[in-house]
Amino acid sequence: MAAGGARADRGSAAQSARTVSVLFDSSVLIAHLRGEPRATDALLDPPMTERLVSALSRVEIEGGMRSAERAEVAALFAAVTVGRPAP
Repeated sequence: MAAGGARADRGSAAQSARTVSVLFDSSVLIAHLRGEPRATDALLDPPMTERLVSALSRVEIEGGMRSAERAEVAALFAAVTVGRPAP
């Protein structure tokens, strides 16, 4: 492989290892819980994203959930980071 090709491969590996932090508002989380496909897509794309939510969003959602929604809400908060992004 040519030297130029090797550099391109290393650059691609570095880019794929990069993580972007995204803070999601409670409105997006609620839309996801209600089955809105666009909200779910926003939460899942791109794959190398650190998904953040504020503690306030967690309080809002857990405070307004019904008993039957507990498992789904717990699964959502298990999949995101509540609070500050990783250093």
